[in-house]
Amino acid sequence: MAYESTPRNWPCESRGLADDARDALFPNAFSAFVQRLLFALTPRGRAVVTLAPGQTAVLEGQRLARVACLEGQAWVTNPDIGRDVLLKGGEIVESQGGASMAVTAVRGPSRVSLGWK
Repeated sequence: MAYESTPRNWPCESRGLADDARDALFPNAFSAFVQRLLFALTPRGRAVVTLAPGQTAVLEGQRLARVACLEGQAWVTNPDIGRDVLLKGGEIVESQGGASMAVTAVRGPSRVSLGWK
């Protein structure tokens, strides 16, 4: 993905009525405990995908995301780390900010592992 085509503003994580109620009811240290508890109950997942050259997979709004390049090369756009990363086979990048991550195969097909929580 060329620098000129990298999105400048990613959509922020959506907030709902439950988020507003939690913030109103638990504005102190107990809120941090509740958030950690809810995070622990969040579903986890992993998918291994093969991307054709130029094909993109997007991992959206996960609090913890991990991309591992198993074969080939993959371009990862992640606003959480503030820069784009070119992964080669065996390399890993992680995000903890809840932002979206776009993974694009470059210079041939790439096999990547997408993990989230």
